[in-house]
Amino acid sequence: MGYHDSLTRLPNRRYFEEQLYLTLPTLDYGSLLFIDLDGFKQINDTYGHDVGDLLLQETATRLQSMTTPTDLVARLGGDEFLIFIQASASETRQFAEHVLEILNYPFYINTYTLRITPSIGISLYPEDGKSSEQLLIRADEAMYQIKKNEKNNYMFAVHIKR
Repeated sequence: MGYHDSLTRLPNRRYFEEQLYLTLPTLDYGSLLFIDLDGFKQINDTYGHDVGDLLLQETATRLQSMTTPTDLVARLGGDEFLIFIQASASETRQFAEHVLEILNYPFYINTYTLRITPSIGISLYPEDGKSSEQLLIRADEAMYQIKKNEKNNYMFAVHIKR
């Protein structure tokens, strides 16, 4: 239980970061997607937390369905999810577009038809950071930029020479 989210059964942040720490040194490249669900609070407020919990479980199922066994998927908390894939920037762009598509399909929970959209921030390894912490910070920054500007889209972290 210390490594998994009890609601979605996905790994939690602690497990995700530990696995990413072990995985990064073995890779030449990869991408971290930080996904926040737009409109989730309104669903919780309108339909109740039980419906919100079912929506989070279905979101986790959809995200897992599009990943491979070597990908890392986790629930960070609340309505935030993380995915790490071993993919180039162009492959990650296609993956992010697929995430948008799959999460834009309606969710049928109990008698309700619910719609949410994702805001996705993306950081690239090793360009945006060489540690899980750096990658998470950069993906989080990109996610907040897309959420602030337009939502229901994705954005790569801005590459800054350090």
